[in-house]
Amino acid sequence: MIVAAIAWVVLVAQSAQMGGMGGMSTLGAFVATWIVMMAAMMLPAATPFVSGFVRELPHGWWVRAAVVVAVYLAVWTAFGAVAYLLYSLLPPAWMDQRLVAGVAVAAAGLYAFTPVQRSFQARCHALCVEPAHSAARAGLEYAINCVGCSWVLMVALVFLGISNLAWMVAAAVVVLVYKLAPLRPRWQNTAAIALLAAGIGVALLPV
Repeated sequence: MIVAAIAWVVLVAQSAQMGGMGGMSTLGAFVATWIVMMAAMMLPAATPFVSGFVRELPHGWWVRAAVVVAVYLAVWTAFGAVAYLLYSLLPPAWMDQRLVAGVAVAAAGLYAFTPVQRSFQARCHALCVEPAHSAARAGLEYAINCVGCSWVLMVALVFLGISNLAWMVAAAVVVLVYKLAPLRPRWQNTAAIALLAAGIGVALLPV
């Protein structure tokens, strides 16, 4: 949680200076910002998993926890790099368009209704109770299921602009609901409907 809090402070300080994806002229600049953003947005939701993994370790727990977090962030960093490269191949007409961003957010809402997303979400919850014994494997397995649960939401965030602090906070709240709320249709459907409504709002109103 301390790492996440520091990352949020950095993001707030940088948000006024960043120009969205257009300001990320190189992959390195994007990745540096993306790592901080993932630490801020995703680590709070991953806290129950990390805590469950180290709960039974009397000694050296902090080393194994650090390995889990490092592997987790590495997987999300790889995802972000791929997203950036694919985004850079899109036609210029797609860049910074409200309609495209709105469709991306609405797609995240639709994805939240699918059995695929809910399967990944359920696996994330299960891993908090019975994680793998190896720190690297535990971090990798949880990260893969986390990406499977939230990847469309992260793609939508790329289209909205990773300098948009309000949308970072909104996405972080949705991720918290995915990971911490009980696996009940009411919670899942509420998050999905909220994303659909937000997508319509982005398409019709200035981002």
